[in-house]
Amino acid sequence: MDQATFQQAIGYLAAAYDAEITPERAAVYWDQLGGLRDEPFLTACRVAVGSLERFPTVAQLREQYRAELRRLSLSPQPRLGGPPANPERVASMLRSLRRRLGPPTRS
Repeated sequence: MDQATFQQAIGYLAAAYDAEITPERAAVYWDQLGGLRDEPFLTACRVAVGSLERFPTVAQLREQYRAELRRLSLSPQPRLGGPPANPERVASMLRSLRRRLGPPTRS
């Protein structure tokens, strides 16, 4: 994640928990969490604020982050445009292409 996103997330947590973040604490959180993806991390911070009574630890934020990644992987993926493929039409197109290309050559 970029540092601006990290600072936004830490600021959000600090405001939600009325906590002052020391530079040392921010450095540890950055060291431990800086490699995460932006959007899932921001969502993890929002979920943490809604579910945890105290400022989340690095481990708690990682747990929320992993839960968000699982949620994203289970959500339906957008399909490319167009109607679903008709298997008979696809097979017909493949046969036509094979006829045009001719038999495979050995090298």
